[in-house]
Amino acid sequence: MIIILPFIPPSLNASYEVHRFGTKASIGKSKAFYDFRDSASWIVQSHRRGECIEGPVAVDVRVRRPRANADLDNYAFKAICDALQKGGALVNDSQVARLVAEWAGPDVNGCVVTVTRYVPE
Repeated sequence: MIIILPFIPPSLNASYEVHRFGTKASIGKSKAFYDFRDSASWIVQSHRRGECIEGPVAVDVRVRRPRANADLDNYAFKAICDALQKGGALVNDSQVARLVAEWAGPDVNGCVVTVTRYVPE
């Protein structure tokens, strides 16, 4: 299953924020995280054509680099896997047994996510 997203996920730093409750505070997912996950899950639903992969999967992600000094591990993982689950491509994102990410070339405006059944070598 190949899913083409016209936008990149929020960075890890933008994915979490402090929520204050009077004198107490906790860290939780940000609006940017939920906005990405919800928008991406709609696209996942349209790409999966009713298919929901069960069992271990491999996820390969190609992400457009937002700036020259961006860290790849800040962009490629949590929000994308959550969108795959919410969009129904996976039963649970704990199925991800292999995760590979790379910067995409200039032909990609957002990110390309490929999900396949995982077969250990």
